[in-house]
Amino acid sequence: MCKPLSIIGFRMNCADHASRLRSFLQHWTLYDPPLCLEFRAHVDKGLDDHLYSSAHLKSSEADYTWINSSYLLAAAASTPTWGKFSDIWGRKPVLLLANMVFLGGSLISALSINVKMLIGGRVIQGIGGGGLIILSNICISDLFSMR
Repeated sequence: MCKPLSIIGFRMNCADHASRLRSFLQHWTLYDPPLCLEFRAHVDKGLDDHLYSSAHLKSSEADYTWINSSYLLAAAASTPTWGKFSDIWGRKPVLLLANMVFLGGSLISALSINVKMLIGGRVIQGIGGGGLIILSNICISDLFSMR
């Protein structure tokens, strides 16, 4: 049995409780997956400075600098393209494609045998990461109206 709840003079019945809870859960179940994708792409931007050591790859300091810079440049350059592709072909297929490109770049980076292959993988990863970042923002803006 649900008792009416009074909040600052406003009385709510059981149906109001249920509808507000349902609305809250619907918003968060729609809002969380794009945020998780965006979080993954953002974490990948800053974490790699500590993961790759130039001694392990037998590379110079200039190559070491390009490992992270290549990701950032590719993400920044590909962002407008992903937005236009999502306007043309729809949000879901383009978001899935960006996720697959990011995964492919991650796989190439993980299996790299020299620094040039690692930088190439980071470029592909950056292209997918740019898509994940912008498309998650676009999907969230499509779901919720501005108030």
